Amino acid sequence: MLTKRRGFTLIELLVVIAIIAIPAAILFPVFAQAREKARQASCLSNLKQTSLAVMMYTQDYDEMYPKAEFWDSGTSFGNYYMWSSVLCTQPYIKNLNVLRCPSDQFQAGHDAAYYGLIPATRKPSPLTYMANAISPFWPMYGSDSPQGLFTFGPEFGGVQVGATAVAATPYPADIVMLTEGRVEYYDRLYGCGEWLNNEIDWCYVGADIYGDWIVNLFVLAVETDPWYRGFRKHSGGVNVAFGDGHVKMQRPGDLLEPRRWVINPPA
Repeated sequence: MLTKRRGFTLIELLVVIAIIAIPAAILFPVFAQAREKARQASCLSNLKQTSLAVMMYTQDYDEMYPKAEFWDSGTSFGNYYMWSSVLCTQPYIKNLNVLRCPSDQFQAGHDAAYYGLIPATRKPSPLTYMANAISPFWPMYGSDSPQGLFTFGPEFGGVQVGATAVAATPYPADIVMLTEGRVEYYDRLYGCGEWLNNEIDWCYVGADIYGDWIVNLFVLAVETDPWYRGFRKHSGGVNVAFGDGHVKMQRPGDLLEPRRWVINPPA
């Protein structure tokens, strides 16, 4: 006598699939948020190590913040260096990977010889973090001669600008030293091509955030703007290092005050 084996009906299968699919639909976004939170924490750690390198540099160089970029215009452009270079903070960094946020996937594509760098032993490395290099060339934030923590040098627009002294910063715990940017935005403000690359093979900006209107561009961006994610990369916020070396995540609206960017804000 044959025994009849009962299988699952179509309705039963659909019910089981629905039971599995509903929690999965709920949990997948949670997993994605957890992954992004882990990347944000790793990025914060990288930024902390980078900011410590800057602070060690200041201790060795008469309590002066580094300049955002260095170039003797009487020599080859291959002598151009940035604050992250081997002539500045790189000796204080053991692993160049700390200069990049884990959420950024861009890689170094060429060696120093490709760019004509001097010397050819320099190692191009991707750079996520931008320096607050506001320099006193254009009035902004209510100041006729605004100055951030990293200035341009040795000469820009025919004007000599000295490095910023740590002692000249009235609120070092409030002023931005380094922040993140947005790699996909081109026009030499928040993205640069290989012609500007020296210590880096890809970058958000040559050296700086150099104007209040550009900060506003990031802060007041809407979702359709290519630079929208610049200050919202990590769950709607951005990692920031401050003038005393501490780091934390900030919301875009936290970065609008002049004292966040210049050492001489209006009273």
